[in-house]
Amino acid sequence: MILHRSSTALAYIIVALLVGAAVLACTSATPPSPTPDIPATVAAAVQQALPTPTPTPTPDIPATVQAEVAAAMAAVPTEAPTPTPTATPLPTATPTPTPTPTATATPLPTWTPTPTARPSPTPSPTPNLETMVEQARAGVVRIETGSGNGTGVIFETTGDGRGYVLTNYHVVDGSGQVRVQVSEGAEYPATLKGYDAVKDLAVLEICCGRFRSIPFMDATTLKSGSEVIAIGYPLGLFGPATVTRGIVSAVRYDPTHKAWVIQTDAPINPGNSGGPLLSSLGEVVGINTYTFDWSDSGRPVDGVGFAISEQTIRGILQDLKLGTRVDLPAPTATPTQTPDQASWRTYTNNSYGYSIDIPRGWEVDDSEKDFVLFDSPDEYAYASVYFPDWYISSASQELDDWLKRREQDDNPVLLQVLERDDERDSDGTLKAYVRYRYQGESQYCVQLIEEYLVVSAGASQTSIWLESSSCEHALDEYGPILERILSSLKAL
Repeated sequence: MILHRSSTALAYIIVALLVGAAVLACTSATPPSPTPDIPATVAAAVQQALPTPTPTPTPDIPATVQAEVAAAMAAVPTEAPTPTPTATPLPTATPTPTPTPTATATPLPTWTPTPTARPSPTPSPTPNLETMVEQARAGVVRIETGSGNGTGVIFETTGDGRGYVLTNYHVVDGSGQVRVQVSEGAEYPATLKGYDAVKDLAVLEICCGRFRSIPFMDATTLKSGSEVIAIGYPLGLFGPATVTRGIVSAVRYDPTHKAWVIQTDAPINPGNSGGPLLSSLGEVVGINTYTFDWSDSGRPVDGVGFAISEQTIRGILQDLKLGTRVDLPAPTATPTQTPDQASWRTYTNNSYGYSIDIPRGWEVDDSEKDFVLFDSPDEYAYASVYFPDWYISSASQELDDWLKRREQDDNPVLLQVLERDDERDSDGTLKAYVRYRYQGESQYCVQLIEEYLVVSAGASQTSIWLESSSCEHALDEYGPILERILSSLKAL
């Protein structure tokens, strides 16, 4: 193929310009200048390299026509010497030179995507009641004990064939042997893992099979009027689990069980205990626990059932699975107790990895796992274990601030500091201690309170705050007990 000389020159010029621009851009040691408009530069170079065309004069068509007409008229013979009229020449049209086109770099068009209508997500269809019940049955189990029967729900399964069942503590309390029947099929011996007698919840372990669990739902989203379904094995009836339907009547806190409960009008009968209360989507929102059959005046009532809410269950479920056991407080308080006379048990907190010994009759409030309160039955003494979640630079200053808050916020009748002690271990651990007398209001006893704050050294700081208190009139009774409680604290 033969290239024209002008085309070859044009190509060389373009290449030279591009190479020159690249060299200048790469070798410049000065701060970078604005990015050159390479397309415009190339276009200008191309225009400069092109030969400038010599404009061809536009023919003067009116003048030419005028001259031809004059010549023709001169050639016509005339009979008389009539003067030939002089034609008024038409104005000469001045030719407008054709401008040389200047090459202008045409910017590349910006691509604007054509908006595509995004299809609206199709909501998952709410399963009808029949489908939901059919799916849930596999996770609802019958619990048989030597003294009766109840219901449970499988909340977790493992790859090695184990299943974990949540039920009411009163269903399995005092039973030597517990068996679990799954979906009207095989029966499995059950092992009691952990329980909370106050909240009336217990976790059983069964093995080994192919179990199906039912998920939990955030029960704080429930409203009065929400539809709920109760499934269980009431009255020891044979055959499949019984299904009853109702609504959420109310959600309230039950101080007796120290738990949030869901009140429902769904029929709950003996044997339903421990079974799940389900949402319309088939998720567990509570564990059916008790009903009111009679009013305080002795009149029969109907449709007043209660389930321990998922709101309470979520905070203790894993602890129960790992073996935490919380007993009921003793029905009556022993007037005087010494460490040797008291019946003791061990409280385990798996969330924060410690155990502590307390008298069996003392109440435990661990609704917040980072702050656990152990209270004597007569409320004359208590101990607490607290894990602050903020950075503490000075244990001593923290205790001083605490005393100031007690003095200012509570406006106590009495606040008298008896002893202060601060120290820093060789590893940098901070320790602070204060003992003081305190009376919040005139109707309360004068307390002797001890605060211990220990802050470990290092970036991964851990703080633990221990408090013990006894009414001064009961100090002889509870002083040795409080000392033993705090000294028994140990990490798991």
